[in-house]
Amino acid sequence: MEPRNRLSEIFREMGIVGRPTDELLGTWGMTLHRFNQLVHNKSRTPMTVAEMTDLKSWLHKNFKGRNSYLFESEMPAEFRNKQLKMEV
Repeated sequence: MEPRNRLSEIFREMGIVGRPTDELLGTWGMTLHRFNQLVHNKSRTPMTVAEMTDLKSWLHKNFKGRNSYLFESEMPAEFRNKQLKMEV
């Protein structure tokens, strides 16, 4: 199973709502329909290497902290879900 990406979480945390510009979609090499599929993890086809590379580089260039990691598995432990660290 393909790992779920964090796009919807990233955009929600940053307060970004709506759709990306056509110029940005062109930079990523995808259509709005494809972008929406990826954001909602509803795509029947996995994210391509090119899509992943373009999205990652855009996130690393434009955002810092936990918002720069496309997949949770890439995040350093201190940025992951705080509930994983809770003591009982």
